[in-house]
Amino acid sequence: MNQLVIYEDRPRRWEAWDTDRDYQEQAMRVMSAAQRITVTKRSPLAAEITVERPLGSASRLVQRYRLLAGSTRVDIVTDVEWHEEQKLLRALFPCAVRARRATFGIQFGHIERATHDNTSWERAQFEVPGHNWMDMSEPGLGVAVLDDGKFGRSAKHGVLGLSLLKAPNFPDPTADRGHHRFTYSVMAHGGDWRAAGVDAHAEQLNHPLLGAMVKSAGERAGALAPRLADGWQAVTVSATGAAHLEIAALKPAEQSGGMALRVVEVRGGAGVATIRWGFPVGAVCATDLFERPVEIDGFEHDAATGTTRCAVRPFQIITLRADIASAGIGS
Repeated sequence: MNQLVIYEDRPRRWEAWDTDRDYQEQAMRVMSAAQRITVTKRSPLAAEITVERPLGSASRLVQRYRLLAGSTRVDIVTDVEWHEEQKLLRALFPCAVRARRATFGIQFGHIERATHDNTSWERAQFEVPGHNWMDMSEPGLGVAVLDDGKFGRSAKHGVLGLSLLKAPNFPDPTADRGHHRFTYSVMAHGGDWRAAGVDAHAEQLNHPLLGAMVKSAGERAGALAPRLADGWQAVTVSATGAAHLEIAALKPAEQSGGMALRVVEVRGGAGVATIRWGFPVGAVCATDLFERPVEIDGFEHDAATGTTRCAVRPFQIITLRADIASAGIGS
């Protein structure tokens, strides 16, 4: 896995944006011997091996293979000094997985593409746009590749591929040259991507848990501190049925006072959403994305318990506007 390949990349049009289907005909596997392999971390919490090697004609690559305690994935933290010309760098992951379709993450959902080239449409889908993850699964097992900001990927004939860097000359002959740092991960799992929580692991890779010391900002912050110590959450979201919800935003409302909460169903299931507010709220109403009141199925709000419920459809985006009760968050 993590086979690095450099391709000639000379698109017929729009050099900095396009990748032509025949780019794979001129592939150069990166076979240069590692100049240095070092164990850079060894502890009960993490292990890390660093590999340094030359890359292409004028570039250099440092990759840190990192395994955290309890993790189901291997993170590959990559630093590249990139000075190639009209080249495309990709990482390939051949998998012993038999699947007719692969799944690619996008914002608020996923798309599926064929892993074969039986039709002209499937041959045209040699690269797929996506966000944060892709997965290929058969019943009982699968392999996922996660990343923190790459957008071109592929899954053909049992090989997952991730496009890492381009080196166009037009319209800017210096485009993308220089230092790059990014991380991608390999995750083998049981079940399909839903059962393994591949999308949740990708979210953790892109938004890792951070710890920070926070100084008191006065009476309101001081009053909130005991709640935080007890595991207080501003909003808790759950769902019945096959729905899987994520919080996309919790922010001040745009049109009036109060707070706006946006939740999204991301796995293509339906059910009933339950929102529990961690701070005192008064009236709650459903809105559209412009925060104008709308009606949604099964909506009900219990002010006494601070609980809102509504029906949710596959991939539905729900926005709720809540008036903050006079007691406020700091009480």
